[in-house]
This record gives sequence, structure tokens and C-alpha cells, in this order.
Amino acid sequence: MKLVSKVLGSTILTGAVLFTGMQAGQANAEEEHYSQVTKDNAPEIIKYYAGENKRISTSDKGDYIEASAINSNTTATHYRLYKDGTLRVSNNGAGAPPFKKIGKFPLKNNQ
Repeated sequence: MKLVSKVLGSTILTGAVLFTGMQAGQANAEEEHYSQVTKDNAPEIIKYYAGENKRISTSDKGDYIEASAINSNTTATHYRLYKDGTLRVSNNGAGAPPFKKIGKFPLKNNQ
């Protein structure tokens, strides 16, 4: 009985350590507190603040990151994440104005 108890306890402890280690590497946008908006971190910021769950493609347009999440073969939700952290969305499917302000992501150097 003691052997079963030790094996079970060891298995539970190992699982807890592995699970904690996996979670530590998965910081979300809020926990990360980015100091700047980039093409690489824009999808994570948009997913967190806009609740988007689709794959997001991005391109750097200078003052903002243009991002698109494909809804179907013919439409997409288009985002503009400005370098100051302002997030805007266009729900018209074509990515044309107007872009409605969703909010402003708090950047590390602006807090």
C-alpha cells in the first residue's frame, strides 16, 4: 500500500510541476505589458482586447499595424493597432473606413 501511495504521490507532483511550467511560458497580452506595438505582438494584443479567436495576419503600415481575421472566403474583420496602443476595428468586411475605436492597450512606457 505504501508503494502505491508513493507512486501516486510522485505522479501527482510531477504532473503539477509540468503543468505549472507549461503555464509559465504562456503569458497573455495583459501580463506581458509590451513597451511597443510590433507586427509580431499585434495578433496577441488583438486577440486579448478584441476577443478575436481566428488566425490574424498582419502588415506594418508605419503608424499602425494592419491586421485581418478571415471570417469566410469573402469577408474579414479588419483591425488597426496604432503604435500608441489604440485599437480600431472595421466590421464592413472590406477593411474600409470607418474604423471604430475599441480601446487603448496600455503600453509599458505609457503607464
